[in-house]
Amino acid sequence: MTKDLLYSASVDMWIDRSIFGVNEASTKDVQGEIWSLMENDGTPVRVGIGAVLFYSTVGTHRSTVRVEIRTASLCPDRGFESIFHGAYRSLSGQAILSNIDGPTLRFTLETETDYILSVWRKGGETARARYDDMVGVVSTIQGLEEYVIQFVTEGRSGHENVRASPGNSHIRLLSYYLGSHF
Repeated sequence: MTKDLLYSASVDMWIDRSIFGVNEASTKDVQGEIWSLMENDGTPVRVGIGAVLFYSTVGTHRSTVRVEIRTASLCPDRGFESIFHGAYRSLSGQAILSNIDGPTLRFTLETETDYILSVWRKGGETARARYDDMVGVVSTIQGLEEYVIQFVTEGRSGHENVRASPGNSHIRLLSYYLGSHF
C-alpha cells in the first residue's frame, strides 16, 4: 500500500440492469437513502444521504470494482477516467457495496465524516459497442468496465485542496445537492 492508501478491496461483481451502489446504515438522527430507490437518470454517479448510485454504460455484466479509502485522490492507472468528484458525508460508517441481488463487499468509513468521493471508470467509452457485439453470443459478459471508488479523508484530493470542517458540513453538503458550491 502506498502511504496515502488506508484501505483497498476489490470484488468481481455482477452489475445488473446497469446499476450498483453503496449504502450505509442509518443513524439515530438521520435516515439514509437506499441506492436502488434513488432517481436513475443515466448520470454515472448520484450521491444521496448515506448512499451512492452508480450507473454503468451497459446492461448486465461482470465488472471489477475496487473500493479505497485514501488521504489523497489518485488516478488509479492509465485508461481510467474520472466520472465523479464531489462531497460525501458518511452516516453510520457501516458501508456496503452491493448489486441488486445484495451485498458484495462490506467496509467501514468514519462515522458522520465528510469525504471527497472520487469515482474512476476504465472502458466506459467503448463498453456499449463491445457489449452490443457480445449480447446473444457470449453467455457471461465481462471485462467491459472497471471501477475505482475512492473515499478521500481530510478533504484532500488530486483535483483540488478542500478542507472539511465539521461546523459547516451540512451546509456544504446541502449546497452541493442544490448545485451551488461555496
